[in-house]
Amino acid sequence: MSLYEHILVTIDLDQGHEEVARKAAGLSKVFGAKLSLIHVVSHTYLSAAFGPTVAGFSPISTGSSEAEVKARVDNARDALGKLAAANDVAEASIHVWVATSTKTAVRKVIENENIDLLVVGSHQRSPLERMLVNSSGYQLLRNAPCDVIVIDLPTT
Repeated sequence: MSLYEHILVTIDLDQGHEEVARKAAGLSKVFGAKLSLIHVVSHTYLSAAFGPTVAGFSPISTGSSEAEVKARVDNARDALGKLAAANDVAEASIHVWVATSTKTAVRKVIENENIDLLVVGSHQRSPLERMLVNSSGYQLLRNAPCDVIVIDLPTT
């Protein structure tokens, strides 16, 4: 039995995601563990919080159209597949979720897939930025039901 049997890596598809994927793939090879990649497409509608609408008009809607969300999901799935292939882990499981909460989606995958190691990337932030930004990565660190490795990514 390996120290870790199933590793999940969160991929933001922004700067630094290649490095996070490369290191997670390396860990999966070292431990002989299955690797899964997840990207969460943010999709939020706030209008429900404001009660009934007039003539079908929502006072606030920060969401995207169904076609836009589908395109983002397709793009994310393609990008994760390319990352897996580029890191010689083509057999990796790909998870693309549409959710309002990254931490909730990741936690569900951790629980449903019996993940025992979570790998996340984190951009260095100044103390002021850390105070002002409620990072999903930080919430995952504090509440993950498994071990977590943080890949430190430089800021630009």
